Amino acid sequence: MPSMMVRWSLSNSEAGWITSAFYAAYMVSVPVLVTLTERIDAKRVYLFGVGGTTMAHLAFGLLAEGFWSALALRALAGVSWAGTYMTGLHASECLVGLTEREREVLSRMAVGDSNKLIARRFDLSPHTVKRHVANILDKLGVDTRGQAAARWHHSVGS
Repeated sequence: MPSMMVRWSLSNSEAGWITSAFYAAYMVSVPVLVTLTERIDAKRVYLFGVGGTTMAHLAFGLLAEGFWSALALRALAGVSWAGTYMTGLHASECLVGLTEREREVLSRMAVGDSNKLIARRFDLSPHTVKRHVANILDKLGVDTRGQAAARWHHSVGS
């Protein structure tokens, strides 16, 4: 930034604004992008974030000619960068709070196995599987096995 300050005749405050634009845009975009990944496949949001980050950095190096263009391109980089990070966070949040066994049971629910099949597969009693399923539904905040399976598929990107 020091060489840009001389080249563009920036004050320390203006240089600070350009630098902070990245972080401000990142913080503002986080809640939006996390919500967006509930409606749009997280992979698409991630790829958009990677592309946007790459383009913003390239454009900064090639096109930024002063305070306003640099500010805008740094903000774009911040928004895009949040897209690369927050989608991974959202994708993994489905599994947070589930035990290893509950994740195993959920993976089988997601392929359509009944409680009886899950019990046989993991050498558990049907009652234990029923308990695991109830815990999974509760922890995920859903009402049906289908909703839990959808969450699983969304989290693993299938």
